[in-house]
This record gives sequence, C-alpha cells and structure tokens, in this order.
Amino acid sequence: MKDASNNPRNPFSRNMDGLPQTSIPSWIIEAVRAGPDAVLPLESILTDSLYYPACGLNGTPIKHFSGFIHSFVYADYGIGPNQYLSNIHMRNGIRGYLPVVQKRLKREDVVPMGWTPQILPQRRDWGRLRMRERRASPFGHWSIWERTSAFGDDHGPKYFSLLYFCGEMSAVYQGLYIRLGIAPKVIALIQPGVMGGEWENPVA
Repeated sequence: MKDASNNPRNPFSRNMDGLPQTSIPSWIIEAVRAGPDAVLPLESILTDSLYYPACGLNGTPIKHFSGFIHSFVYADYGIGPNQYLSNIHMRNGIRGYLPVVQKRLKREDVVPMGWTPQILPQRRDWGRLRMRERRASPFGHWSIWERTSAFGDDHGPKYFSLLYFCGEMSAVYQGLYIRLGIAPKVIALIQPGVMGGEWENPVA
C-alpha cells in the first residue's frame, strides 16, 4: 500500500508518535490462533476502529495510527478484487507485515439478506451512480497482519486487522456502523476531493 505521509499538505505528515498505545484486543489474538477457521467478529472489528472512505490503496492511517488503533476499515469502489489482492500479496503490501489470516467475504457475511441503505442519494443521481457502481466489482476482504521478525516494537504493534470493501463509502458506513449502532474511533479523510463522484458529489 502507498504512504501519503510525505506530502507536506497532508495532515498526516506530522509526527503521530504522541498517540497512546493500547493493548492488542483479545479477538485479534483469538483469530490468529484460529487461522483459516477464524470467524469474522464484525462488531469487535468495528469497535474502536478507524474508517477510511475513498481510501484507494493508501496505507498512511495504518502507518501512523497502528498501536493506537488495531482495526482498520477501508472502503473504495474504485479498487476491484484483483487490484487489491495483488497489491497486498506483492512487494507493495504493508511494509514490515505479512497477512496471517485472510478471508474473502460475501455480502451475507456482513449484512442480512435483503438489507438496503436507509439513506440514499437524491433520486436525480440514481442513474449516474448506478452506472458507476456497475463498473465496480463489489467484494469484501478481511485480513490480520503480523509484524515480521525483521522489525521491532518501534515499527508497530505485533498484529492489526484490516477490513476492506470495494463498495460505495456511504452504503458501507450504513451497513456497518449505523446498522449496528457503533461509531468509529477515527474517520480518516485524506485529500478526498469529491470522493470519486459518489453520493456526496452534487450534480449541477
């Protein structure tokens, strides 16, 4: 994943070392022990998490918040499954970490059958947005990452969780946080522009 922290206009370019470090949650340790049999602990993943909409393949929040945050939730319908999976499995992955738990998710793993967002874009935008979303390849992927032996505690925590969705960021937020009544600990907005022309982009 790319790191945008060297951009002087980026608020994450300043040192974040002052954030308090917290213990790795027990659900992460349990998932690591379960390995391929790990069950998606959705509510635990969302509790005290960082939500990053319009994220692309940017690892900046992981670099600067790991240890303070142990669970990262990303959403961007511009990144399809092939691009995402090839990125995390190739040299671009996450520096100093390797995935030790991986699960590709189905819609029913996350939301009940028949669920639809309660808050929708203005009706005049539906056609344009549906065309954009049809070009996406909706998918979800959950992974837990372990720090490699080549790096010490100063590089980051032993483990962290990453939940990634190729989906419209407002729909993902509703299907996760609002539906379950959980608020993220941090929302990361890093030079989002108009969020790729999604629901929040007004039409003239």
